[in-house]
Amino acid sequence: MLRLLLGFTLVMVLNDYLVTGEIHLANGLDACSGRVEILNGTWRTVCGESWDIDAAAVVCRELQCGRAVIADGQALFGVGTNPVSLSKVTCKGNESSITQCSHQWNENNCPQSNVAGVICSASSIIIIVAVVAVVLIILSALLIIYLVRKRQKQKKNPNLPFKRCS
Repeated sequence: MLRLLLGFTLVMVLNDYLVTGEIHLANGLDACSGRVEILNGTWRTVCGESWDIDAAAVVCRELQCGRAVIADGQALFGVGTNPVSLSKVTCKGNESSITQCSHQWNENNCPQSNVAGVICSASSIIIIVAVVAVVLIILSALLIIYLVRKRQKQKKNPNLPFKRCS
């Protein structure tokens, strides 16, 4: 029993030693969006096969990038040149580091097209999308106002040319 306990403890210590816990997002617009990569001697990608919003939430929290907005497992930010290191990552969402989530070390069984990616709420992508949406709404409102006023002028003065769409 003692041998089993010591063996388990050794595995846990070595696991923490081998995985530094350093993580970053690569190939994104900023530090809060991109392909998930973890440092294990060299930077390695994370498999996206079981990647979900809970795992993305852990990464965003670990990087101090706010909440997870998008969890992508289909290489949205490219496949990269680094080998896959972590696979079958399953998080509850309350872990402080991705290395605390259930995972497997897997070098070869994850397709390159299944690389994990994240967009966090602190990403400038969110701000850009919001600004574009607001601008489109304003332009749409202005176009509607213009067309309504043009139609009202046409009704008041029937001699003005107005083309009807047929």
